[in-house]
Amino acid sequence: LSLHDALPISMPQKESSSMAKASTVEKYMAPAPEVPPVASGDPWADRETERLAKIPSAIQRLREPFLEAETKKGQIQANGFQGTIVEWNYACDRLDEVDPAWEHYTEAKYHGPIGNKMVVEITVTLTVLGIRRMGHSAEAATADEMANAAKRVETDALKRAAAKFGVARYLYRGDSRQE
Repeated sequence: LSLHDALPISMPQKESSSMAKASTVEKYMAPAPEVPPVASGDPWADRETERLAKIPSAIQRLREPFLEAETKKGQIQANGFQGTIVEWNYACDRLDEVDPAWEHYTEAKYHGPIGNKMVVEITVTLTVLGIRRMGHSAEAATADEMANAAKRVETDALKRAAAKFGVARYLYRGDSRQE
């Protein structure tokens, strides 16, 4: 935990109705007003103010659709569905654009054996502009399959964490339109 992470940040109050919730989302996602920064004399407070001012435009940029050249058709699933996926390097480029200091932390747990298989369970914590989102995934695999299973599970967990920031979330709906 860094000192930056320990700074208090006021959180919005919980709203009771769906109408109030929608207005709260609009309120916090609206572009920041054009106000020149005022130095408080406290470098930590000034840094936090600058970080908070970047969040609405950064989230908006993360949610923008990717170019067709940055996507490809995924594998055909057992149910016949074939979704579009974003190559991870393009998602990383988008994250670098909005926060060059973004980072992720991976925690892996192994359970079992269950028959001749073990379960790999991975949680990824993705941090962008000081905001954390977590993604989780798990898969059962034999000892011979475990390395590849762990890669797939980590990739799924990382995609789920990124989608919580809006990265390629529109593709989860089978849609190519922006949210």
